[in-house]
Amino acid sequence: MSTPTIPAQNDQETRAFAMQFTNYLKSRPELKTKPAILNGKRVYYFRIKRVMRFLTSDAYPPKKVKGFPPISTREDAIDVLKLLIMNSMMVRVDKLPPKQKRQEIVELQVNRTQDFQDDMHYVWLYEPLQKRVIALAVLFALLVLALVLFPLWPMSMRRGAWYLSMAGLGVIVLFFALVVFRFILYCITAIVASPGLWLFPNLLADVGFCDSFQPVWAWHNAKPDTKSKKGKKSPKKSSTSVSSMEKEPSTATTTAAEPRSKNTSSKVSPRNPTIEEVLEFHEKLDFEECLLAPN
Repeated sequence: MSTPTIPAQNDQETRAFAMQFTNYLKSRPELKTKPAILNGKRVYYFRIKRVMRFLTSDAYPPKKVKGFPPISTREDAIDVLKLLIMNSMMVRVDKLPPKQKRQEIVELQVNRTQDFQDDMHYVWLYEPLQKRVIALAVLFALLVLALVLFPLWPMSMRRGAWYLSMAGLGVIVLFFALVVFRFILYCITAIVASPGLWLFPNLLADVGFCDSFQPVWAWHNAKPDTKSKKGKKSPKKSSTSVSSMEKEPSTATTTAAEPRSKNTSSKVSPRNPTIEEVLEFHEKLDFEECLLAPN
């Protein structure tokens, strides 16, 4: 078994290797990460068996990236993953039971037992500082500086800013109007056509912008009608019972004769006396002996 060449622990090289290896695993589509909520924060979780399958496959190690340890067995992969856990790159989690029937995003909680069974789930804790985030921060700083210099703007730019602000305000008002309208529509349909209809059911859910408007409408979660199911099943049971009675008349006669035999047997079979009856019998004997005894 080949041992992975990993830098010494508690070292800057180990930390750099863990971050590089984590970024490489996060970029691989074989892991198939899914969004979830952990302690109120949006994270991405994955199954550990997919990581094991990838690290022990022919796709690893990468040819373009140098410095990654060779992994040929499951034990080698576990050693590398333990290093990632010790450097707070990932952690094991468990799925919490859903609070709603149609809960799209799963809620997770941390499991302190860090094991590597195939059915276990892990979460990426390391989030590198992306270039897009840096660019957005610089753009936001420039926007704030431009707003501060608003009195120095020419009249045409001021007029354009006013139109843009009115357009943004209109979008906000339209959003709140849509929220109120969908609630009123649900209340009306809940009375007229139970269980009620929601327009854009994912509008206030923790999803992306495009997913907030998909699907366009959906029925409210309704409990299954158990009474109607029982009513539908009862005729089948009655028909089967009638057919069984018609097919087996001999069994019905024998069962009707059985209670008589049981009653006769119960009359003939002797019954053991109880303790109270024995004591009462002895008291009667003592009383009779006292009467017959000479004075």
